[in-house]
Amino acid sequence: MSLGPAGQWSPMVIVEAAGGALPQVSHYSMKPPNQEEVVGSKWRVKHPPFEQSLPKEGELNSSMLQQPMLSHAETPLLSADNAMILQTSSGLPGHQVTYTVGSAESGEAIPTEKRSCICSDCGKVFTSTSHLNRHRMIHTGEKPFQCSECGMSFSQKAFLIKHFRIHTGEKPFRCSECGKAFKHNISLVSHQRVHTGETPFTCSECGKSYMTRSNLTRHYQIHSGEKPYTCGECGKAFKEKSSLVYHARVHTRERPFQCSECGKSFSQKAFLLKHFRVHTGEKPYRCSECGKAFKHNCFLVAHQRVHTGETPFTCSECGKSYMNRSSLLYHYRVHTGEKP
Repeated sequence: MSLGPAGQWSPMVIVEAAGGALPQVSHYSMKPPNQEEVVGSKWRVKHPPFEQSLPKEGELNSSMLQQPMLSHAETPLLSADNAMILQTSSGLPGHQVTYTVGSAESGEAIPTEKRSCICSDCGKVFTSTSHLNRHRMIHTGEKPFQCSECGMSFSQKAFLIKHFRIHTGEKPFRCSECGKAFKHNISLVSHQRVHTGETPFTCSECGKSYMTRSNLTRHYQIHSGEKPYTCGECGKAFKEKSSLVYHARVHTRERPFQCSECGKSFSQKAFLLKHFRVHTGEKPYRCSECGKAFKHNCFLVAHQRVHTGETPFTCSECGKSYMNRSSLLYHYRVHTGEKP
C-alpha cells in the first residue's frame, strides 16, 4: 500500500477467480464514498475512504490485517473458494497477504497464513521477508560480510563461510565410497558421478553425455568449430584455455613440472607423470588379449594391432599398409632410394 492524497491508503487489489486463474488485475486508488470500479465483468469493489498511519517496516502482521480496512467493503467480493490479495509497496516492498472471503452474504475477509514477498526490481517471489532482503542485495550490490583474512566481501554469510575454507583448508564433505574430501558439497556431488557413472549433461547435437556441465560446454565446440583462445605470439587458436596455456610454454620455454628423481622438467603435469614411470617401472596399461603391460597407452594401442591385424598406415606410392608409422617410414625408402 502507499499513501494517497490526505494521507489515505492507496491499496492495490488483485481479485483471483475460482480455479486459481487471475483473469484481470485492477490497481485501485482511494476514492470518495460512493464510487466503485468494476473488476472484469462480474464483481465490484467499493472502498470508503479512511485514514490510518503507515506501519513501520516489519509491523505488518496478522493482528493488523484484521483491522476494519476490508470490513468496509459494501459489495460482496467473491464466493468462499476465491481469494483477494492486497499488495503493499510502502515500508515492505512487494509484500503480499492473501485473504479468503468468508461468505457472499457477509463479505467478511479472513486473513490466511499464506504470505509471499515479491521483489520490486525483478518480480521474483519469496516466502519470507528475510529471503527477499537477502535477494535484494543482488540489485543494490551490498556486500556486508567481509573476510577477515583477505578482505573479500560477500552478500550472504553462507558465501563467506564457503570462501573461508580457502584459508582454513577445511574439507567437510567426504565421499562415502573412496573417502576423498571436498570443500563444497557441489564438488562432492560432481565427484560421486565417478562411482555411479551418471552422465546427466547431454549434447543436443549428437547425444553424447558427460558427468559435468563444463565438459559438455567444451564438447559443444566440436560442433561449432569455435576456437576462442588465441596465442598472442603466433596467432594459433585453441578451443580450451588450458590448451593455450600449455602452448604458450612453447614460446616461453617454461617447464614448471620437475621430476624429483632425475631433475628433468616438463611443460605439462601429464608429461611428468608419464616420465615418472621410467623410475617406478609402473605399467598400468595391460592388453586384455595376452596380458602384456605397457607404460603408456599409445604403446598398448599399437600392440593391440598384433591381435586385430589392423594396418592403418598406408603408403601413398604403392598402397601397401603397415601396423605402425615407423614401419611405413622405413618402407618409404624403397621409393625414395634413401639409405639410412
